[in-house]
Amino acid sequence: MATFKNIGIDEPTTIDLRVATVEINRGGTLELQEIVTLGDPESSAAIARVPTAAPESTMAALAVRIVSGPSTAADAAFAVQPVAGSTFATRPLQSSAADLQMTATPLAGSTWNVRPLQSSAADLQMTATPLAGSTWNVRPLQSSAADLQMTATPLAGSTWNVRPLQSSQGDLRATVYQSTATDFLVSANIRDSSGTGFVGTTTRPSTGAQGLVVRPVLNDLQSTGRSTTGNGSTRETFVSSVAGQRIKVYAYSITSTVTTANTVAWYSSNANMIWPVVLQAVSSAISGANLAVSPPAWLFATDAANALTFGISGSTGTYHVGVSWFVEA
Repeated sequence: MATFKNIGIDEPTTIDLRVATVEINRGGTLELQEIVTLGDPESSAAIARVPTAAPESTMAALAVRIVSGPSTAADAAFAVQPVAGSTFATRPLQSSAADLQMTATPLAGSTWNVRPLQSSAADLQMTATPLAGSTWNVRPLQSSAADLQMTATPLAGSTWNVRPLQSSQGDLRATVYQSTATDFLVSANIRDSSGTGFVGTTTRPSTGAQGLVVRPVLNDLQSTGRSTTGNGSTRETFVSSVAGQRIKVYAYSITSTVTTANTVAWYSSNANMIWPVVLQAVSSAISGANLAVSPPAWLFATDAANALTFGISGSTGTYHVGVSWFVEA
């Protein structure tokens, strides 16, 4: 490898200037060879470089020409010979727009004609040969709105007519069996696991008729009880009010040892008495009342959005009270 050195110039006794050189071994003799720089006479910044990679567009370079070569841009045109059997005609990118057209030979049996994207809008149309027996006609998305319509051959016995979503509003309707304004009504037959259909009737069916298995769906059944009710003159709230709902009681029990005849009653909030009972115990005995029905039946109910309260009129005393209820409109 060459060794870079320099030649000093004595002005007069001190080296003030240097000339860049490179030391080269020529047949055993070391020689200093001056490094020559090529520059533009019009600009000191335009100095030619010798890079190892592709030069950048802003890099200064020497202007060259081809010896005995073309003198105009047109003379730089060239042709590329395609591979044997190819039908592509090739011209350089700088050629005219017409030269960008090409023809491709399709595979045997194919009916596709291909042109590049730069061609006219009409060239984007294509024709596809459907499979044997198919009735679909296909055009590309860029075609007219009418080309988006399609016809599908329904299965044997089917009455559905189908058109794409992009069609008119009327095309979005589907007809199943009926052709009147009630087209969207669908009839369904209910059958058991053996395929036997259930028959609706307005009369009492026979004991051997098919029937659906049903069960009642009850509301949330709740209960509560108290053992010191009636010791005060104010009424006690057993169930809080629920907006728009009634509290329906299906069972209750009231017992007491109070010997005074008192009226004990259930109220809709603190206003309307809805279920009164008169109780009086014999000395050293217990009196009481209880009643129950099977829900969803109920004995009495509050007004909508009213609480269920309990109170006595007469002498105060201790009453044991229990109540069961559900809530519904």
